[in-house]
Amino acid sequence: MGEVLRVRWPEVAVGRPFYESLFLRAVDPASGAAVWLRHTVQRGAGDRPGQERGSAWCVVWSAAGTPQASKRTWIGPVAGGPDGAWITVGGSAATDPDGGSRLGPDGTRGSIAGVDGDGVPAAWELRFAGAEPNGLRHLPFERLYGAPLPKTKVTSPLTGLRVSGIVTVGDRAIELRDAPAVLGHNWGSEHAHRWLWLNGLGFPGRDGTWFDAAMARIKVGPVVVPWAGVGALQLDGRRIPLGLSARWGPGRVLADVPGHLVAELPAADGRLLVELDAPTEQMVAWPYAQPGGGELHHALNCSRAAIRLTWTPRGGQATTLESPFGGVLEQGVPESEPHPVAVLPFGDG
Repeated sequence: MGEVLRVRWPEVAVGRPFYESLFLRAVDPASGAAVWLRHTVQRGAGDRPGQERGSAWCVVWSAAGTPQASKRTWIGPVAGGPDGAWITVGGSAATDPDGGSRLGPDGTRGSIAGVDGDGVPAAWELRFAGAEPNGLRHLPFERLYGAPLPKTKVTSPLTGLRVSGIVTVGDRAIELRDAPAVLGHNWGSEHAHRWLWLNGLGFPGRDGTWFDAAMARIKVGPVVVPWAGVGALQLDGRRIPLGLSARWGPGRVLADVPGHLVAELPAADGRLLVELDAPTEQMVAWPYAQPGGGELHHALNCSRAAIRLTWTPRGGQATTLESPFGGVLEQGVPESEPHPVAVLPFGDG
């Protein structure tokens, strides 16, 4: 099921700074509770194989929208593990007092001890089912996944995913039962100057409908280029490529302030208007380090944002999709750019 996923960091030449991320988001359409779970690998220029840092990051949002977060880092992530896992970080409750996590095609299981300033304890066990036969490859040409540019590659290997299980962070426990979800995967040598990850699931009366897009402004020397977007809308069983994925133009960001985003993405036969809103007190801000050094970034994330999509086919009637908490709004900004979201006390890199 889904796209064939392989982790990339073992293939990267020694001495080349690199990062990789596999991230899961799921939302309960009935209650609005949500989960965002991320496994990352960071390799610096001086790291030898086995010296990479592997981390597990976990946030839950209650039905009231308040987030609770935890994170821990271990040395020496493993590409693989029991039961065909894609990645294993740390150990297990039986072998490592600090915990650990594995992620694979069938699900993820892990724990964080929450000691030494790395946050509150956390634990999760989630089972995957129902992913679509083909995931989403965002870039318009396959050769770009092996090219030097863009410096970040992005895919969503498991779309149409359903997730069941329990995630606990601190005293907050979230149970998911056949909840809509997506598994994303990105990797590269450098984060964009600014980025957006936009996602939508759990639209009432629209089972199987989802939206997934990434937008970025990259820096070329001193110049920051305009926004460019890639992604797709799955609507009524039809996959609609958007932005550069459709080879139809990069799209536009019409409003982008913390907690609020309006963007337009073109398609070959229409356009999609995307509107996302999240109270800033329902957002978390993670520090993201550049693998090769440079300015730290903050990733402002709410994985239960209000989302409104308006798909207008060329010469046809518009279709509107709405959910009060089925959206993800992630806004990546340089650390030097002020914002009102409290930054979590976790390092990166």
